[in-house]
Amino acid sequence: MPKETALEASVLGQLDQRIKRLAKTQQLDSAIVLSKEMAVKAKDLGDSIALAKSHFRLGYYNKKLFNHLEAFKNYDKALALYTGLKDQALAAAMLISMANIQKAIGDFNGAYISATDALSLLENSSVKEKFPAYHIITVSLKEEGKTQQSLEWSDRIKKLIEQNDAANIKSQIINFENTRANILIDLNQYDEAVTYFQKLLDDESIVENKKVYAMVLTNLARVLWLKDSFNDESESMFMKGLKIREAISDVSGLISNNINLAKYHQENSPAKALQFAKAALQYSEALNNPVAQLEALDLLLSIKSKIGASVTQEVNLYSTKNKHLKLIQNKIRDIYALTKFNSDQLERENLILQAETAKKDKQKALILVVLIIVVLISSIFMIYKNATRKRELLEASIKTEAKISKKVHDELANDISGVLNYVDLWYGEKEESKEKVLTHLSSLYKKARDISITHAHIDVRDYDKALRNLIAQHHPKDMQVITSPVNQINWDSKSEAKKIALYKGLQELLVNTKKHSKATSISIVFKNEGKKIITIYTDNGVGFMVTEQKLNGLNNVETRMKESDSSFSFESSKGKGFRAHLVI
Repeated sequence: MPKETALEASVLGQLDQRIKRLAKTQQLDSAIVLSKEMAVKAKDLGDSIALAKSHFRLGYYNKKLFNHLEAFKNYDKALALYTGLKDQALAAAMLISMANIQKAIGDFNGAYISATDALSLLENSSVKEKFPAYHIITVSLKEEGKTQQSLEWSDRIKKLIEQNDAANIKSQIINFENTRANILIDLNQYDEAVTYFQKLLDDESIVENKKVYAMVLTNLARVLWLKDSFNDESESMFMKGLKIREAISDVSGLISNNINLAKYHQENSPAKALQFAKAALQYSEALNNPVAQLEALDLLLSIKSKIGASVTQEVNLYSTKNKHLKLIQNKIRDIYALTKFNSDQLERENLILQAETAKKDKQKALILVVLIIVVLISSIFMIYKNATRKRELLEASIKTEAKISKKVHDELANDISGVLNYVDLWYGEKEESKEKVLTHLSSLYKKARDISITHAHIDVRDYDKALRNLIAQHHPKDMQVITSPVNQINWDSKSEAKKIALYKGLQELLVNTKKHSKATSISIVFKNEGKKIITIYTDNGVGFMVTEQKLNGLNNVETRMKESDSSFSFESSKGKGFRAHLVI
């Protein structure tokens, strides 16, 4: 990134300095307005670095104001720009910021994935730079109820700390030990958790930091209460933590404190519990924390139900807040699915399949040939049987069957002949002949398997499962496939013909991508739009010129979709991948 002195000599530099001054005085709304102006000017000037910086600031300031969706959108744009600039450190920083937003709105799976992606960009970075990603992963797994996995990640962090200079990452170690103790609480390992908290409270730097001290103190009070609900220390510790947080206006801490006190008094003093739960709700609304709001409302519903009070207001409010949170989560998931496809520069493992050495005897080779021939004959018979039973299906289906029949005749019959010749040759030949036999056999098997899968029965009664299986079947090990949730679509509103048309269309596209595109990523996004269901299919392959390419497969998709009163369109050009819309 250029030095600030270079920016200061320009219009962008002047804006940059004004934004800094506004942010320093907490005039965040004004800082957002100027950051948007800086983004427009940077775009006009073609300054990608200044544009990325503008979007980062818009993300940061909006997050400060708890505008989670707007913050995520801008971090997302900054991520794409830093990825294009090949700045892995800043791209990772954007992913960590995005993960923190996903964690804040309760999307712990999304947070886990974003943080994992950030780690892959920080492979050669210091422990200090990696630590936030490790911590997000650990917390996300814990909140998803995957406590054992969370502990395993915590063990990794512990080992890293032991191998590095602890003084350099002191603040991160405090967060780590606090989180690890909370994981141990979930595993009912209370004594070990108490040891961690007491060790932290003996640290002078923590005693001096009122915010951290109050956090650790209330966590210790909680574990002592869980260990022995009749102990004499927990309530006073809770109250001490509460007073400290009130004195320093730690709103986030006050939410946690009041929720803990509400739970503490819920059984024996419901009236007290009710007041603490109400306070937790007020603080969570002041902080615009949707997850905390739902937790506080859930407590209020439980306490009020116990004392026989009306819960109508809380029920309505809970429903409204929950719907709003789900809406934000879904919008962020849509952004994430497309972003991960378009900007994914993360390293992938290259899983190379090692061919088995061709040291099998003639009998095994002949048995394998016979088995494959049986599979081929069975496949051809099934295709013929299905074709006979479905003669009155649409013209597109008939053309597809004819295409497959030709493929079986032209490719598989010749390959079988070639294999038999190689087997015959094996009798007196050397080891390389065996290798050729096995190579041909492997090819034949894959072709037979592809034909079986292509013509398998589609069970539209469980359409979610059918689509997931389809995508899994056509998911190459060296290719990343990203999909939006299939089970959030109202498939039952569509006819069997439409669902089959969409299934076959996706099948054709997946096969084309696998065979021809040289793509490393596929994105499939499903979404409801009015009464229509739209599927957006994208790959980042080599693409093709539409006017120069034979489009038999794609024409079949279009014909099938039109026959079911649906639509299909696509666009592609050399070097720019492939994109298609399927609407039913």
